[in-house]
Amino acid sequence: MPALNLRTEMNIKEKLKIIAELYPQPRIENTKKRLNAFWQKADIGNRFPYTIRRREIPLGKVNYSMDKLSHEESLHIQLDEIIRKAHLPDDYVPSLITSSNCYLLALECGCELKEMDGLMVAEPRYSDLAAALTMSAPDLTRPKSLWRLTRERIAFFIDKTEGQLPLHPPDPQGPLSTATQILNQEEFFCALSLAPKKVRQFLEICTEITADFISAIQKAIPTPLMVPIHCHPYLWRPANGFALSEDMLGVLGPDYFGDFGVPCLKRIAAQFGPLVLHSCGNCASTIRIFNDAANYLAALNLAQTPMEEICRSWPAKALINISPADWADLEMIKRYKESAQKWNIPTIFNICTVGTDITQTAEHNPAVYQQIAEILKITEKSGSNHKVKY
Repeated sequence: MPALNLRTEMNIKEKLKIIAELYPQPRIENTKKRLNAFWQKADIGNRFPYTIRRREIPLGKVNYSMDKLSHEESLHIQLDEIIRKAHLPDDYVPSLITSSNCYLLALECGCELKEMDGLMVAEPRYSDLAAALTMSAPDLTRPKSLWRLTRERIAFFIDKTEGQLPLHPPDPQGPLSTATQILNQEEFFCALSLAPKKVRQFLEICTEITADFISAIQKAIPTPLMVPIHCHPYLWRPANGFALSEDMLGVLGPDYFGDFGVPCLKRIAAQFGPLVLHSCGNCASTIRIFNDAANYLAALNLAQTPMEEICRSWPAKALINISPADWADLEMIKRYKESAQKWNIPTIFNICTVGTDITQTAEHNPAVYQQIAEILKITEKSGSNHKVKY
């Protein structure tokens, strides 16, 4: 049977009905039970949780095409993807992504988006720290506010789905990353040594702006629909705490990040609860500073830090939401499992594919299911005599 062009052949209500049939309530509740145990550091049963997702672009590349779509186009595409991957026996709970723009807050603060080497980046608003210290909080209610457009998208999703699907918030950058987007990075890095008091003052401003932004997100997305994690693999998570991106974790050394970054994270966590901290860089040399991380971090999501290094370097032994594992690299997934079991760290396997069609059932693509069978074998805990059931 050829794949349907769902976007043109079905309306939103028809798609929601199909999703409800493909993801019946017992399936949703069983998955949430497993993931809730994961977040609570409780017994997760005889296998590690995992998700499988399809990437249209290679790892390391950023694509904001979803943000350029109309609200309706974005909703249709996401509903299609939920339907197409429903046959996969993973730990996914259907949900909607509201924005993938990691510069949203910086753009609200007056930065401009520009293209650099094929990627979209924020052009800093300030080149001088003294000028940056005069910055006032952005008006998130102004007519041309990008956040206002995102808020309208959130309201559209809730209205059209009648609240049937939970929502992930936009990508809120941490105070340190926001600071380096708003202020020229060379100026910022030099000031860490030459003007540390002024840097701390600027970071206090950025921290309050970040807190205001998170409050606005929480106001836009009702608690029952909020899944407070904004990054892949878009896991379900109870609506407590929040998630931040802090790419400076992989750039600054442990001393600098400990002095300037950690106080900002603690301030945000004190208001919103334990954080899931995402970073795109290799953070192995920095994460050892999180000695008291259990007080303000719920998990790490490190895109380019080897699992073995995370387990070895992070003394707090808090939760870990691991970096993406390559669908085709079973040895990598095995190493991740071995590290997780050796260090007794609750782990979820975020398995992504590039160039592999995982939307077809076993009848149409048996190779996909052969690979899934291998992944299931790997993710079973050593010594388990029970088979995984769905």
